[in-house]
Formats: sequence, structure tokens, C-alpha cells
Amino acid sequence: MWKIIMHIALGRDYRGHRVQQATVVYVALEGKQGFPARKEAFRRHHGIESAPFYLLSTSLDLVAKSSELIASIKAQLGTDLPGVLFLDTLNRSLVGSESRDEDMARFLAAAEKVAQELNCAVVIVHHCGIDASRPRGHTSLSGAVESQLKVERGNTGEVIVTVELAKDFAEGIETVSRLERVPLGTDLDGDEISSLVVLPAETSSRRARRPRANSRIANGSRSRPWTNAQSTRAKRHRRASNSRPA
Repeated sequence: MWKIIMHIALGRDYRGHRVQQATVVYVALEGKQGFPARKEAFRRHHGIESAPFYLLSTSLDLVAKSSELIASIKAQLGTDLPGVLFLDTLNRSLVGSESRDEDMARFLAAAEKVAQELNCAVVIVHHCGIDASRPRGHTSLSGAVESQLKVERGNTGEVIVTVELAKDFAEGIETVSRLERVPLGTDLDGDEISSLVVLPAETSSRRARRPRANSRIANGSRSRPWTNAQSTRAKRHRRASNSRPA
């Protein structure tokens, strides 16, 4: 996801696909400790100093707090509203049960409210179910979204993203990537600090491994700056000069 996020924020084409530049808001409710290193690895590898990307790392009950989230983003970003908002993950932003139709319906309505009020796409990061063949929880999730992407590891460690469901474009498209380690320095004990960047890989001729239960699904609820903030207030860095297409 990180690679796609930054291509959107910077307005850079992604593997032959045109990208419309847009401000990105990422609500990191899981794995947020790894974002600073991920950001720094991307910056060093690609020579990027800044981008219109905002990280929110706070607890969120989307159903109860969707209006507050919308108001906070509007107050802080002004007219530079996001074109895409990521929720990572569904489970951490839903107070209730993923398997109850009432709870899922309320969650999806809240996500649609955010999309409508901010005029943006909402991408929901979710985990696969126990059998790893479908998203965890109620089936209404897949029925409500515009597209669904599955992320899994191949036999040789490559990362495979597959378009499982799509209302307005072809299904079954695969994108294969490899991970490359970027050294970032050492910690107080002298141990190396590093993170990974995502790079294009040759299409794997091997079958993907059976997805694990924690394989991820990205659901887009609509078609359509660097920060390590630890609260609901997003700190903005200056926009890169090449962040918007000419």
C-alpha cells in the first residue's frame, strides 16, 4: 500500500497507469510504529523530501466519530482536502462485530459519509478470513465496495496484488513486487535499523502461496505530508515542488 499511497500523493504514474495527484490521509490504527522507518526508507531510495501525506495515529470508532473526523480534517487541511483516505484496519475502526450485518451496515454507512463529505475515495484495509479465501466478517462488505484488492506473498517472497472485484474495470489483474531492504542507521545498542521499499518484480511463474489468515484485503468504497503524528492533529510538511502534474 505504501508505494501506491506515495504515487497518489506525488502524482506519479504507477507501472504504466496514469495517476491523478491528490492529498492522502492515512488513519493508521495498526502497525503505526513502523511508519517513520517506512517513510525514511522511501525518502532515501526515491530522493523525496516532502509530499502531501498526512498520518493520523489515534483510536477511532468510525460509526460514532465520523463527523468529528470529517470536521477535524476540514479544519486542518482547509481547501486542500484529501482525494483518498485510508482506514487501516476495518477491525480497529469498528466498535462491534465484523460478522453482524447491523454493525457492518453502520460501518459502511459511516465510511460512505466520510467519502461524500470530503469528496474522496475511502480505502478500507482489512484481513482475510480464517479460510483465507475471502475477507473476514460479513459478506455485505464485498457487495458494497467499488473494488477489492487482495495482497499476498508468493512462493519466492514476492508480493502479489490481485484485483478480486471491480465494478468499472477488469478483474484478475495482478501486480508483482519485490521488497528491498534500506539501511537507515543504528539504534542506541549499535544494532542496524532498516526498512523495506517496494519495487517492481518479474511476474512470478509460481503459484502464490495459500494466503495466511492475516493476508490483507483493500476495499475501495468509492471510485474516484510526511508526519509521525501521535494524535488526531495531522502535522503538515511543505509540498514537494513536483507533487502536482504540470
